[in-house]
Amino acid sequence: MRAFDCDCGKHLEGPDDQQLYDRVWEHMEQTHFDRGLSNDEIKDLVSEKAYTQDASEKQNIDERGSVGG
Repeated sequence: MRAFDCDCGKHLEGPDDQQLYDRVWEHMEQTHFDRGLSNDEIKDLVSEKAYTQDASEKQNIDERGSVGG
């Protein structure tokens, strides 16, 4: 699972980089539209900040209740 933590605190996940990018793009369009980020800028953010999340990390996040999607 690929994951991305937005500066606003939102945790986003996707099974691969493309689906993670789609979720990050949607989040940016809905929540951070005022930043006016281009597709390339969002791709850069994902490539810089995305990480692989294993099952134990996901369980810890689920227990805290902070997973969003």
